[in-house]
Order: sequence, then structure tokens, then C-alpha cells
Amino acid sequence: MKRLVYFNLPDNYLIHQLAKYPSLKVITPTSFAARALKVPHQSLETLARPSLVEAGIRVAPILIALRLLRTSVSTVIQTFDVEGTTRALSSAVKAILRAGINLESLAAASSNRTQQLALLTQTYVSLLRERDMIDPAEALWQASNVITKRQPVLIYGYFHPCIDQLNFLNAIADDGSVMVLPCPESSHFVDTQKAVECLQQKGWEVQILAETNPSFGAELQDCFLNRTIVPPEVKAYIYPHLESEVRGALAQVKNLLSQGTPANEIVLVARDDTLYGPTVLDVAYEYKLPVRALYGVPLNATRLGAWVQLLLEVIQEKFPFESTARLLRHPLCSAISAPVWQEARKQHPSDLLAWQNLGVNLSLLDSPHEDSRANWVERMQDVLNKFNLRQGAGRWAREIVAYYEFQEVLVDLSKPEEEVISLGEFAADVIGSLALITVPAQPGRGGVELHTPVSLFVIWSQISARFCFGCS
Repeated sequence: MKRLVYFNLPDNYLIHQLAKYPSLKVITPTSFAARALKVPHQSLETLARPSLVEAGIRVAPILIALRLLRTSVSTVIQTFDVEGTTRALSSAVKAILRAGINLESLAAASSNRTQQLALLTQTYVSLLRERDMIDPAEALWQASNVITKRQPVLIYGYFHPCIDQLNFLNAIADDGSVMVLPCPESSHFVDTQKAVECLQQKGWEVQILAETNPSFGAELQDCFLNRTIVPPEVKAYIYPHLESEVRGALAQVKNLLSQGTPANEIVLVARDDTLYGPTVLDVAYEYKLPVRALYGVPLNATRLGAWVQLLLEVIQEKFPFESTARLLRHPLCSAISAPVWQEARKQHPSDLLAWQNLGVNLSLLDSPHEDSRANWVERMQDVLNKFNLRQGAGRWAREIVAYYEFQEVLVDLSKPEEEVISLGEFAADVIGSLALITVPAQPGRGGVELHTPVSLFVIWSQISARFCFGCS
């Protein structure tokens, strides 16, 4: 049997084929793609995991990776802002590792900044190897080298495959494997065409399935790519600004729902969901519409993350009035009564003793300069319990998800348990993790979903109404 690359296979055709060939393991980048094919979600990364485990290769947890990268930055680069420099260079280091660039060749470049980046990456990789670990960005490359058993797979939804994905896919895909890609003939898909050429060089064969009866989605796709006539079902509206655009679309959504159209047959599409998302959610709340937005929001952008950052600020700055008052009156806890707050506004307490004299017991926040990681995490857990953060977060779906994600963060931050670190080091670890870990912007079930065009591609046939933002 051959390994095939198919173009423009509709998901209903794929479902039919999957029923005929149950031995094919379906690999999708997102749960949306898996849902379109009615299969469990499994990505290339999860497919790679058994090979890594069998070879004894551990992928560094995200917080350990951050810690080691921070150490590398402090070793290689002369800077007073290690935390900021680490954030600034993190994406570049990850990109180098994901691209599989030879670090020795990179270090020989003529640019001093490139040489420095190569040295930083080499130092970071060395620290990982000392612990028998790899960075998550290296996972597919490393797995490609240790695969002992190939298997037939169907890859759907990886419409812009990167070099590490193609390399791993070629290493693990057995005869009978299929990869589905969109629109090879369009100039908009240059990266896809290069991916196809790469696979062909490795022995994959291309198959093009001609559509005898193009779907509505195919017609609209052709309209955008080739500037053909817009289907009569499509209506375009021009709005003066983003908020009016969102209000206009959501008003139509509300009208459809009132007429009986199921929410799961309506979709909102934004070229940049993180740009439109906050406004969409605010207006949806005002209109009492069930809208789900699943793009990632970092923990530091949640109420829970903001409270934790404020907590660390209060402790490190020794209980100044303004930040301590914000902490105590935060929506997640409201830990100060109205009479005490009225008195605090008069006296402006600005240290632990002054707050204590007002009857506000903050002794639990009085922390030592140094302690073990295990004890720092235990202190944080005690503070969360004292201020009833779990109960406060439970009023919002995103906040309760953020609370439990932060619990997972604390587990990682406690290791190695016996290591003694300063309050500043612990605070830096916490703040760094809040920027890295994400939660869905609006989690839950049901409702009208907000998607990007890429995620919509795989669920198009299931939708009866689409509202696209920023399509000009």
C-alpha cells in the first residue's frame, strides 16, 4: 500500500472512509477537527509520547523549562532584567529548536546577536540534558529518531505543517496512511505546496478528489481565493468600527436563535479571535446570548491571576495601603467589611502592624526571606484557603478553570521540594507561570462558538449560519 496526500476531501467522505478502515489512527491538531470526524482527539504530540517514554526521554514540564531558560539567560546575557529578557527571547529559542537548526552552524554566523542566541540555546539545551530532559519544542524531532514501530494514520487539520511535524509524520506513518490538505493550486497555500513537495520527495503520492457537486463551503472558498461571484446566500455588511460590527452580527444571531435555529448550527468567525473575543463576550453578555470563546487567555489575564500577582506585590512591598486595599476588596474574596474599610480610608495603614491594629489579620502573609519550595507552595495554599479563593472563583466558569490550573502550577513549583529559594525567586516563578499557562476565554458547553477561519475549515459542513468578522 501507498502513503497518500489527498486534497479537498470533505469530512463526510472521511467519516465514510474511517468506517471502512478502522485500523487508521486519526490525528488532529484540535478537538474541533476531531469532532468534525467524530473521533477522539489525538495530536502529533500525543502520538509521539509513547516513543519518547519507551526511549527514556522526558519532556520538561513548562515551568521547569522556564526556570532553566531563565538560568541560561542569566549565564549568557549581561542584563539586570533576567525575567524580561527571558520572556523576550523565549519564542526565538523555541523557534530554533522547533526548526531543527544546527546550533553549531548558527553559532558560526557573522551576527553577534545570532551568535549570542545560539550560545543561549546551547546552554539551555545542556541544562535540559543534564536532567535527561528535552524542551517541548524538540519533542517531534526527538521522537522521530527513536520510533521503533510505524503505524497507519490519517492526519487531518494540519493545514500548515511545520518541518518538525512533517519529519515526525514521515517517520511514524506506515503504508496506508493518509494526509488531507486544502487547496493546492491556490497561491494562498504556498506553504502547503512546499509541504506536499517535501512529502513527495519522501515517497508520498498525491491524490486529488474532484468535487462533482461543490458544497456551499467550497463555493464560498472559491469566492475568496479566486474572486468569483459571491453565492446569493452570502450577505456582506460594512460597519464603522469593531463594536458596531460585533453588535450587528450578534443581533442577527439572537434573531436566529429566537426563530429556533440551534446554537450549535451557528458560528462566529474572526480573523483574530483574541482581538474580537473580549468585545464579542461583553456584547453577548449584554444581549444574554450563549457564546463560547475557546482561544487561550493567560492566567495573568484572569481575575485569579490578577489576585495572585497582587498578593505577591503586597507581600514583597510590605503591605502598602493601595495594593493591600485592592487585594482585600477584590471581587474574588471581598475580605474586608464596610466599617473596617471606612476606617482604613481614614487611617491609610501602610504596614502589617497598622493593618493589624484595624483588626485585619494578615499575619499569614508575613513571609520569611527564604524557605523551601515545598513550604512556599504550602504557604500559598494556606493563603488561598484563608481568602476562600475557590469559592470566589466558582462564580465564573473561566475563573474556576483558572483556579484548578493554578493548583497544577503549584504542584510543579513545589519541585524539588527541598530546594531553598528566596521570596523573590518564588514570586518570579509564580509570575512567569501565570504568563505561560492559559485557560479558555469562555469555557463551558453548548452555545454559539467563536472560531478562526482555520478552525472553521474542519467544521464548515456542520454549520447552517456563519458570521465573519474582519473579512475586508
